[in-house]
Amino acid sequence: MEIGLGIHGEPGARTVNQLQSRATVAELLTTVQKGLDITRTNLVVMVNNLGSTTSMELQVIVHDVRQYCVAQQLVVERVAVGSFMTALDMSGFSLTLWKLSEEQATAQLGWLDTPVTAAAWPARLGRFTDDNVVDVHDVAPAKPSGASTLTITGELLKRAIYAATQSIIQAEADLTDWDTKAASAGADATKRIAAHDAFGRTSYVGEEAVKNIPDPGAMAVAIWIQALVPHLQTE
Repeated sequence: MEIGLGIHGEPGARTVNQLQSRATVAELLTTVQKGLDITRTNLVVMVNNLGSTTSMELQVIVHDVRQYCVAQQLVVERVAVGSFMTALDMSGFSLTLWKLSEEQATAQLGWLDTPVTAAAWPARLGRFTDDNVVDVHDVAPAKPSGASTLTITGELLKRAIYAATQSIIQAEADLTDWDTKAASAGADATKRIAAHDAFGRTSYVGEEAVKNIPDPGAMAVAIWIQALVPHLQTE
């Protein structure tokens, strides 16, 4: 992976073996910290999604940024997380540090907290403090409970879904056997199509296209759920 890759694809500062999130965050923040001569100071951090990083991955990065800052005795007054500067579907993330002025820190934070109408900018920027780290076990109920009563049709559908899932669980051995046979047959068919494609048969799908064909079983389930959801909403 490249460290310091440009937003337009310009070569990075260096190329290294792919690292885990914590090591990557430490590499980036150490570089910026040395460049700005940041030690035991107050700052603002921006964690930016370059395009294709998922929200869950981005939050892992935020966690690692927090751990690094705590270890370096850096006080993060505000943290902005989101897709602020992207390059289509570029993989990865960027970190920006703003070293606050000792004399103007209050004013600078006031400017940063000014409400804006930009859709991509967070309505409220958070702050890294020990009291805003939530333990999910303290806030999540042990057993979720429904907030509404099902209609007669909804109750029937619930029982039907439960019965169907139980049947699937009981048929696990048969399903596994069928899936194995289907996978074997599918692999043979793929090889046959690829062979015909190699010999110039235009009536068959090319090998590269075959690799990208979605799993038909998953497609069938997705179509079924898509058709079911509107009826559940109306009920």
